[in-house]
This record gives sequence, structure tokens and C-alpha cells, in this order.
Amino acid sequence: MPLPPLTSYKQILFPTKATADFVDDLVTNRLPFPANGKNGIIIYGPTGTGKTSLMRLLPNALEDHRSGEVAYSPNYWAIDESTKPSNLFGSIHKLAANVPLSGSHNYFQLDEVDLLKTTAMRSLKSVMNLPISIFIFATNELNGIDPPIISRCHLIDMNPPPPSTVISLVKEVISNAGVTTQLPDDVIEKLIEKCCGDMRNIGDEIDRIINEKIRLSELQS
Repeated sequence: MPLPPLTSYKQILFPTKATADFVDDLVTNRLPFPANGKNGIIIYGPTGTGKTSLMRLLPNALEDHRSGEVAYSPNYWAIDESTKPSNLFGSIHKLAANVPLSGSHNYFQLDEVDLLKTTAMRSLKSVMNLPISIFIFATNELNGIDPPIISRCHLIDMNPPPPSTVISLVKEVISNAGVTTQLPDDVIEKLIEKCCGDMRNIGDEIDRIINEKIRLSELQS
């Protein structure tokens, strides 16, 4: 049984309660956003901690508390070495010129944004000045992003969550799979350490453990 699908930002395993509260304040507009020259969000941290999942969930969550509608066709790009900045920013300019058919803002999501070159970073700074536009970035390397862009963004720390939180999730998934014998906490904690907090790898390990326990149960029956 895989990890449960994420349908709300509240299901994300954040590194601290303070981070979870900060995200909730942004989403619900208790912390006004966009405001004070900030119309971007940077989600940063190591691989497998839910950065891209959170980035995908935020547009609808933000719109729900601003217009009561869903975000209109959020625009997603995965940046890599082959990305042509002129094409990317040309597309963003073209899309931002249109009033969204639902919701209050156009949303632009750039994954691995730190892979943009220095000159492209300068263009990104300029494109962030477009009206009714919200930018959501994900990166493994916060220090790879130019300070002027960081200044225009709220930062969300997505380092690995505490082991106690992951242990609870692992136990829940194992129980939901119909396995009655749970793993001891110290065994699960070693599994988390082995996976370096990467939830993708933790999910694979949970599936392997569940299959082993089901196979053993079938042999004993």
C-alpha cells in the first residue's frame, strides 16, 4: 500500500509546527499575500520532502481563501539544463496578459528554479513584476537563487520532518494495509535514517515491509 495521496497542504509533513503555521497563515491570508512587494513563494529543502507536492497544492488552496474558486490552469515548468529562458519568459508574459477565467491570480510554478543561469535570474526578477501573478518556486539549493528574487518571496523550509511524525505515518500505513503486527519505533527510526528523510524512499521501504509481512502471514496460515 503506497503512502496516502496528498489532496491538501495540511497533509504535508512539515519540519516544524512553526513552518506548518506559517504556510497556513499564507494560505488563509492571515499573512497578507501577495502584499508588501512579495508575490512569490520559495519552497526549499532536500530531495523527497514534499516540495513539488506542496507547490502543486498551493494555487487552489490560495485561491480558495481569496476568491472562493479554483486556480485557473496553474502553469508548471520543470527547469533543467535545456530550458531556454527566452521561451520560458515569453510564455509567462503571454499567459500573464490574460485575466484568469477563474480565481484572482495567474499562477506560475517553476521547479528546480536554481538551475536558471545568472542572466535568466535577472529576467525572472523582472517578470515577477507582472500584475495579478503569483510565482511559486521549488529548489534544493536556496543559495542558487539571486537575492533580489528571494526578497520578492516568502520562504518555506522543507527539511525532513521529525522522526516522530514519520513514525506515526508509517504505523498508520502499515495498519491500513491490514498488517496487525507493527514495527518497533526504533526499527522505523533506522528506516528513516537509512532513507535520509526522503519520503519517496520511505514509501518504497514501507511497501517492501508490508509485502514481507503479508507473505509471512500467508505461509503461516
